[in-house]
Amino acid sequence: MATELPGILIVDDNEDNRYTLQLLLESDGHERIASAACGKEAISLLEKQKFSLVLLDLMMPDLNGNEVLKLIKSDPEKRDIPVVMISADTDAEKVAQCIELGADDYLPKPFNPTILRARIGAALRRHLIMGAGKRVSGQDREREAPFREPAAQHSTD
Repeated sequence: MATELPGILIVDDNEDNRYTLQLLLESDGHERIASAACGKEAISLLEKQKFSLVLLDLMMPDLNGNEVLKLIKSDPEKRDIPVVMISADTDAEKVAQCIELGADDYLPKPFNPTILRARIGAALRRHLIMGAGKRVSGQDREREAPFREPAAQHSTD
């Protein structure tokens, strides 16, 4: 069975930041990388493709990072995608708000490449483990189905 390579979505309104993140990811061997220059473009890409991780800037002009995060985490099909916020804003309340909204991590800009790599690796591992757990749970339900008690049938006689 072929496994799909993890797809990573970079969302940042700054082209230099997107380029830097893409180069870093490519140098680490990631092949499925997409980028969006704004929140609306990110949501559109998330509707069309599956991703294993989103690197999301907080401060963007159309939909800010928190708004995109809320949309991702409110969608049952996407809520399990890890989201790492990356922002120049290091205000503790804003960081806490992102985490409360469902962000898996928060990295300040300028980011340290070593720490970013570690956090990306950890987020992808968690996503892989969560996905494997869901598949196992689904398989267990299918295996157990023949052994479940049939639903009580009510006779009308």
